[in-house]
Amino acid sequence: METKASRDPLAADVRHVGETPTPAARSKSPIKGSPIAKALAPAPPLTHAERSIVSLLLLGNTNKEIARQLGKSDQTIKRQLAMLMKQLRVRNRTELAQCISDRGLLSLSQKPR
Repeated sequence: METKASRDPLAADVRHVGETPTPAARSKSPIKGSPIAKALAPAPPLTHAERSIVSLLLLGNTNKEIARQLGKSDQTIKRQLAMLMKQLRVRNRTELAQCISDRGLLSLSQKPR
């Protein structure tokens, strides 16, 4: 015999809370690697080298000036900035500085060595 509760879709949904989602339900979440999932993913913390470069970048230094201050080649700095821009999905130094600032990836107390 069918009861009122067994015909009520809300009651059925409440009974299923906490169960493993079906494949159809799982497909509604952002797919790993999709643009939405990438945009929602938190930015990884900056390495020591990245913090040093970015802090000098935020002070308005050119790649050559950053390289000189850190004892690296300007090509190394250019490559590291390009990798960081790709990782944070920004197109240029201005967007990189804005992204770093907006996300709080570098505190003002962190100074380059």
